Order: sequence, then structure tokens, then C-alpha cells
Amino acid sequence: MEPYRVFISSIMNAAKEDLLAEREAARAAVEHFSPITTAWAFEAEPASPKPPLDFYINGVKSSDLFVLIVGQRMTTPVKDEFDTARDHGKPMLLFAKTVETRDPEADQLLHSANVKYDKFANATELREKVRRAFGDHVLRLIRGDGDEPLRPGDHLARLRAYARSGTLVKILPLIPATTQYKTFRVKSVESGIVTLEKDSNRQTLTVPAQRVEDVMHAEPPELPTVLLNGRLQWITLPEVWHFFPEKPPSHDESGLGFGKERSRADPGVRVPCVWKLQRNIAARLAEGYSVFYDEDGKYICSDGQVLLVKT
Repeated sequence: MEPYRVFISSIMNAAKEDLLAEREAARAAVEHFSPITTAWAFEAEPASPKPPLDFYINGVKSSDLFVLIVGQRMTTPVKDEFDTARDHGKPMLLFAKTVETRDPEADQLLHSANVKYDKFANATELREKVRRAFGDHVLRLIRGDGDEPLRPGDHLARLRAYARSGTLVKILPLIPATTQYKTFRVKSVESGIVTLEKDSNRQTLTVPAQRVEDVMHAEPPELPTVLLNGRLQWITLPEVWHFFPEKPPSHDESGLGFGKERSRADPGVRVPCVWKLQRNIAARLAEGYSVFYDEDGKYICSDGQVLLVKT
């Protein structure tokens, strides 16, 4: 059986902040449980032909637990390690060194992790706190306590890369499916939330990260496709997109989504509208009409006719 691998993350550049003694203390605490555990620390690994970024990111992916030591500052490599651990659903143990002031980036990362972190004053204290926290974690694993964490994997990491590069993506499913405006930008992936921006009107909306089923990469000029467990739904008034957790019906060949019956005499819509049989609405759509979607994401129908509004 392979030992339980623990990734040790912190600033390594002593010129920025000297945490080398703390790193060694954390490694020693993990190795205290050898041979069932082993620590992964960049400085202790053998030479590799891989670029440093790929090397330590792969180390995070292949580890079973992520231990982060935060001092006064934050660096891009540490943030990349943290993002990778979160994207891949790695359990985390966070330790914050007591400092007079902490840079906003480091403080923000501590609070965005959404786990309880422990404070320490020096390397000796850190070693004992890592040993105790890790021992408790191993004991819970042996007992089978707790739920299996969500492991969304590489697709969230890819979305985060799209956010950094400003890449346009297509979102599916999208209702109405006939719309030509399927492109969005990924603004951010933070704390289990994916924030999207509509390319045409700059509207922002959010999708729970666990609702992202897959991200299908594509070579330009094609756009990547983001598949959702749910749907992005147009709401006619006030003209916004919104995420709903229900997928479109599998038998929905028209791509209209979910409908609801209303009286033709009083559909409850206070804008100019017309009724049209569903099988005949294509001509009206070409004339500039669109299906009316209420606030619950459902279109309004009555005896086989669909409510349309002029756009």
C-alpha cells in the first residue's frame, strides 16, 4: 500500500519570507507517522526534467492532504498550489504564523479556504500543532468519520485558467436553446462559486462549482464548452440570465425548456404579447419576437400555444 502523501506548501524564498524552519517542522510532524505517511516537500524531492510549476502542481494533485503554512506574505506559486488543492478537493490543514501585519493577499487566502486554521508562534510550536491536527485527521480516516469531499478535479482548474486569460466559453444547457448568444466569460472561481459574465451585456451571474459537470477544451477558433448539471435560463423581465438546478427535459426537442399553463385571457404579463402555436413560432421569432420566460424560468403556454413578446 502506498503511504498517505501530505503536500507541504509555504513560501520557499527566504528573501521574501523565511519559513524554512517551519517547513522542516511540518515535514517532521508528518514523518512522525511513518511509514503510513510521507511528506511531499519541493526541496526534498529528486531532480526532474519537468518545469518547476508543473512539478509542484503535479505534487499537489498526487497528494492526499494539503498542509499550508501562511506567514506575512503570499506568492504566486503558493496561491497556485492552494488553488490546485481546492480544485481537486484535497482536504486541507492550514496554519497561520503570528505576525504583526499580514499582507491582504495572504489574509484573503486564509479566509477563502473555508476551514478552521490554527495559529502558531514558532517552528517548535508548529511541529506539535501539525502533529496533533494530522493525527486527528488520520484517526477520522480510520474511523470513517465525515463525508467524502466533493472532488470536481481538473475542470475547475481549467475554468480558473480561462478566467486568467479572459477566454470566451459556451455554456450548455442554455434556455432558450435557440438563442444565438451562448458566449460567456469566466470571471472567477472562488469558494465553491463560478462567476460568469455575459459577453453581450456584461451581466454577471454565479453557478455553484459542484454544478459544473465538465469543461470541454477546443482549439481556436472554436470555443471551449462548459457543461452544467442544471441550466442557464433567460428571464424576460428584467432581461437577465439566471442559473437553475434543473436540467431541461430530455424530450424537449423545441429547446424551450419548462412551460406552465396560464389563461389566454389573463396570462399575468403586463407587456404587449401574442399567442402562437408552438409548432408555428419559428416565423414569429424571425420577425423579432421571443418566448416570454417568467421569473421562475418557465415559459407561459395555453392549450398548445406559447406566449411571445416583441424584443
